[in-house]
Amino acid sequence: MKAIRCREWGAPDVLRLEEAESPNLKQHQVRLRVRAAGVNFADSLMVGGTYQVKPQFPFTPGLEAAGEIVETGSAVEIGKAMGARVIAAAGGTEKLAVARSRGADELIDYKAESIRDRVRALTGGKGADVVYDPVGGDAFDQALRAVNWEARMLVIGFAAGRIQAVPANLILVKNISVIGVVWGAQAERDPALISRNLAELLRWWEAGRLEPLVAKVFPLPEAGEALTALLSRRYAGKIVLET
Repeated sequence: MKAIRCREWGAPDVLRLEEAESPNLKQHQVRLRVRAAGVNFADSLMVGGTYQVKPQFPFTPGLEAAGEIVETGSAVEIGKAMGARVIAAAGGTEKLAVARSRGADELIDYKAESIRDRVRALTGGKGADVVYDPVGGDAFDQALRAVNWEARMLVIGFAAGRIQAVPANLILVKNISVIGVVWGAQAERDPALISRNLAELLRWWEAGRLEPLVAKVFPLPEAGEALTALLSRRYAGKIVLET
């Protein structure tokens, strides 16, 4: 089989397309013929050697894949689907237009205005009840000051490049819950929970409630270019590798 392999820590250009042997299946495992794979920020951390988990060389990065089972062993639309009033914050009018097209009720351009001030204005001074933050850095700092009593801050990642420090006094005065969300470790510890959540998302997709947005598609040999495109933060939507 063909596989994208990483044999050393570094930038996306260390990735190579290689021939690899198909591993033997263990009990409760399946073999998937991958048709497409999503590219995400965690992949860049894994390739760079800065992810929480450091796999042994050589390894194939990638936390998302779609395809068919061929053998067995022995963000905005989701919020709307759950009935939330969604306030989307993004850098620039193009990304905000995408958020609007996916159902966002309100828009904030954090390059031109304050997340904190706009959220307070849009909620009558109450603040947000739930914050989904894959960016971190300055955006998180502002959002933390724009939440309601007993709000939940979901820490997804740090695409902005700075891992924020969370002031304990701000958490205390509003009874805020700061919740780490690490999908990979959760899937390993509680696969049944992850399976139930994914099954519900697939039901929403089948019912037409979700329409995943693909921003750009790269062929598999251009995995390094795809990861570089992701890190550029120029694209609104999912970057995908096709086999």
